[in-house]
Amino acid sequence: MPPEKTDNEKTFTIVDRRISQKSEAEKEKLLQEEKAGVQKQEAPATLIQGEPKAAQAPPPLEVNFSSFMLSLATSALIQIGDMADPATNKQEKDLTSAKQTIDIIIMLKEKTAGNLSLEEQRLVESLLYDLRLRFVRQSKTA
Repeated sequence: MPPEKTDNEKTFTIVDRRISQKSEAEKEKLLQEEKAGVQKQEAPATLIQGEPKAAQAPPPLEVNFSSFMLSLATSALIQIGDMADPATNKQEKDLTSAKQTIDIIIMLKEKTAGNLSLEEQRLVESLLYDLRLRFVRQSKTA
């Protein structure tokens, strides 16, 4: 039995949301709650004092090593000219910046050696392989 609380003490409840510890019904309920939470975030633009409010961008993804590497790779693809710049909607080559971004990924790979999961190692290797090929291909056409 838990100890009795006094008026000055605050209590809190810990809820285990790990899916692996739940029954099938509880897992389904958690998944539905998460989907409902995502749907709430995707609300349409609203009016504030008669003026339309710009639709807000979705909340950023969890920042971790993999998402950071993917962000750098996307920047490199834009700089290589294989993707349109989201700001201008134009494809432009900036091979100097692309080389620098690829070098940053290589540096991070070297500095994090031995500290990455197998999945993260494979991601970095795959990104570097793809970016190097694209860089060489674009360098030859420049």
